Amino acid sequence: MSFLDQVPDKQRPEVLEFLKTGKYQLLLGAGASRDSKSRNGELLPLASHMTQELNSLSSSVQSRITSAYEIAQRRSPAELEAYLKDRFTECKPAFWWEDALDCAWKRIWSLNIDDVVEQAIDQHNGWEQHRTKSYTWHHPLQEFDGLQVIHLHGWSRCDASNQMIFSISQYAEATKKEHGWHRKFFDEWGQSPFIAVGAGLFQEFDLTEALQARPASPNVFSLYVSRTIEPETRELLDLANLIPIECTAEDFFAEVEELTREARKSARFSWYQQGAPAEVVAAMVQQFELLGAEGAFLDRDTDRDFYAGDEPEWVDIVRDKAVELSWYPSLAQVVADDIKNKRQRAHFLHSKRLAGRTVTLLQVSKLLIDRGIDVFWFRSSYRPDPQVVAEFLATRSKAALIFDGIADFADDVSQLMQECASKKITCVVLAADLASRRPAIQNQFDMIYGMEFHVPNARWDSWPLNQRDARAVVAKIEKVGRFGLIRGLDAGERVDVFFKREIFDGLSQAEYGAGFRTRVYKELQNLPEGRVRALVGLIAALSSQGRGFPLSYASAAGVDSRTLNRELRAGSLGSFLQVRGTFLRMRFRALTPQDLYPGHLKDGFFESWVDFLTSISVYAGTKSRQQRSEAYLLIKTLMRHGIVRHVLGSHYLSGFYEKLQPKYEEDARFWEQRARAHVTLENYTQAMSYAAKACDIAPRDSWRLTTYADISLIRAYEEFPIGSDDFWKLYDIGHEGLNKALSLSPSNSLPTLLGLKRSMRAYLRYIQSDRTNGVTVLEDLEQDIVKQIRTAYSLGRIGQTIHAEEVMALETEFLRWVAAKDAPEHWGDPGFLNARLLNTDSAEGVTV
Repeated sequence: MSFLDQVPDKQRPEVLEFLKTGKYQLLLGAGASRDSKSRNGELLPLASHMTQELNSLSSSVQSRITSAYEIAQRRSPAELEAYLKDRFTECKPAFWWEDALDCAWKRIWSLNIDDVVEQAIDQHNGWEQHRTKSYTWHHPLQEFDGLQVIHLHGWSRCDASNQMIFSISQYAEATKKEHGWHRKFFDEWGQSPFIAVGAGLFQEFDLTEALQARPASPNVFSLYVSRTIEPETRELLDLANLIPIECTAEDFFAEVEELTREARKSARFSWYQQGAPAEVVAAMVQQFELLGAEGAFLDRDTDRDFYAGDEPEWVDIVRDKAVELSWYPSLAQVVADDIKNKRQRAHFLHSKRLAGRTVTLLQVSKLLIDRGIDVFWFRSSYRPDPQVVAEFLATRSKAALIFDGIADFADDVSQLMQECASKKITCVVLAADLASRRPAIQNQFDMIYGMEFHVPNARWDSWPLNQRDARAVVAKIEKVGRFGLIRGLDAGERVDVFFKREIFDGLSQAEYGAGFRTRVYKELQNLPEGRVRALVGLIAALSSQGRGFPLSYASAAGVDSRTLNRELRAGSLGSFLQVRGTFLRMRFRALTPQDLYPGHLKDGFFESWVDFLTSISVYAGTKSRQQRSEAYLLIKTLMRHGIVRHVLGSHYLSGFYEKLQPKYEEDARFWEQRARAHVTLENYTQAMSYAAKACDIAPRDSWRLTTYADISLIRAYEEFPIGSDDFWKLYDIGHEGLNKALSLSPSNSLPTLLGLKRSMRAYLRYIQSDRTNGVTVLEDLEQDIVKQIRTAYSLGRIGQTIHAEEVMALETEFLRWVAAKDAPEHWGDPGFLNARLLNTDSAEGVTV
């Protein structure tokens, strides 16, 4: 019988779709290796045969493989090591692996210690178009945008006998230490579709937790493939929500290959096959989507509602749901001209939250496609490889790269542009991010290659609609019949609803009539307290920073997959959250954590927030930080002192970091954020000690050193009289630290600007004080500030950027203060201190 015929009718379309789009993860048990052979030509042994071979090594008489292995380890360790290498390396894969590897898999997990998968990949025709990496269970957790093969019980190519997992004690050891790969498997198994092939799942001790959490989900259709399936096993599979498929691996993969063959030949999967080397296109196809290709980014969900605030998708643009604002064509023309003139140029759009950045990128992308330009949308959570992307762009005459959220990858994109410039390859980037992340982005770019900061209107943090665009929005609403609040208004009044409003702010109010928050507040009354509400709060907090919540982490937030899927399907949770690919996202982007947690409920949310970060701390390893993995970026965002303060309040800050310390005490960024939190609490001595701890962990990290030096300057004028010995000591420590940070990262202008602003703030405070330490303090500060201004002008990283205008404005303000320093009638004037010029909030929140 065909395997597809064994899938229930209602689930069959989704199973087929998951196969075609490569969403399934493989879990391979011993049965998946039974047709493969050792290097000597013998079939790989199953458990009973391996038990006999182990008994032969140590002259034992055990009937269970766990006992036989333990005895062999003690009696014949050298013979055991040789046996494992000889029997389970350089294997000869079964012939059906050719079909298996023709298909697309999200990830491969193996419970086998052999190297069959790796050997099959090496021998597969055409597999050079894919990138793979293999890991064993104790390797550091890593993110990778190619195919990962993880051996959960050990890998004969690299592991010694004591690192193989056969006995119950070894199972316990592997999970007790919370090694990253086992935790990753538990999280993925709960929410991602799997195909288990030849695996005795209910006999694997280290899989028990994941199996118990297997969801009865309408969205996840996992398969269990085995030659024979006994009635008692079928009963267990039903409880675990696994679809039983009784057939051989050979027949199963042959059928999957045939079912997915046409999809793999479609435009969506073949656009990258022209011109560039196979290893280059392998990287590109994992990270970029070609907009406009057949099937690209087409969201298949039928319940999405663009006008209600659902996350915008390419399909919304294709179906003409968005409004083309007046400035889109001009921006598209600027990008097109850069491509035509073979430039290296990055265009950066920045705004506050919910201003329409994603829609703008999508709309401009469509205009570029209409001009015959290939538009590649960066869709990966992993860092792009500058050399690979440059090599690919060398094969495309007209191409634009789009980044919706660039701050985390700004240094990679900067390196990409430099790589392209050195090889005279055209590289044009259009990117967007929050205005608060602008300093981090700008400081990563070498301005020789051009970085345009585009803002449609004069106010740099908002995009209010002009009259023409407001009329266009009204026309669109009238066309689709979603009148809401504007029903009953005349034409002029309808335009006034949107004029000078953010587009999504206006749409939300228009859609819900009585007001967005009024409607949502009523819905919130039905949302249960506890972990379910906390999950929505965490996702709302991430959404406010432009991030989604990986679906597989829901259990780490205390919501098991069964509860999550039940609440999404039939409960109140579906009113607030939606599944988008592998992420949970807010259904209404304007909803904030504060809407969910007014003051009297925040204690519970605080505990849930801490518990979640504690639970996923295993993902905060060195590799994750270096790769800026999806998990680490999530941790980084939720650990940021600014968002904790904004959502929970300042009085939670101290306890928040104190509770997290046991899990994150080796993380430099944890100590840096804790330091910033104590600056907020005005505990400057403690703040400086925490910042020093961050520098101890990462002594050559420019960002951590900048934070330490900045806090030293703040402490100087906050704790001590300006001009005192203690003041000057901390003042000098601060500026020396900033100079060192600058030497570690010469392209970063932040240390220079922070030093100047802190010195100016100290100067302003002193001229407004009683000047107890004499006039020489003013003179010393004046000389130092003038020196800093001259140094700033002389630095290429400032002189070639818009930072030069900022320095000029600071200089003008400083000269005004110097002129008025002996005119006390001006000191009380609110306009005397230009707070915007000395603002460092955005800089304090931007660390990488």
